[in-house]
Amino acid sequence: MDSGIKLDGPIERISLIYKGEYAINRRHCFSKLESPKVSLHLYAKGHLQIERYLHFVMLMRRRQDLAEELSTLKFELLTMFSKEIHQLNKSPFYVRINSMKR
Repeated sequence: MDSGIKLDGPIERISLIYKGEYAINRRHCFSKLESPKVSLHLYAKGHLQIERYLHFVMLMRRRQDLAEELSTLKFELLTMFSKEIHQLNKSPFYVRINSMKR
């Protein structure tokens, strides 16, 4: 898959797989499925989604209950739907998280 970005150096050496933009333009997602699972999101400098993403990450670190809720939701959706529909059905959770106090 041509991501339009050049992969070399550390990203390539740790075997991250390019997953595409995942519904957010100019956000490049990478993952490594082996243990420990790694997800990396790269944004262009100044991208409007950076603050929202950092808020999400910090909230998931502080609130174990929300992290567990998301984990359960993801597992349930993956067993019931294709990956594309799974992504859409997670939206209400993310909307709720994004509306929480920053």
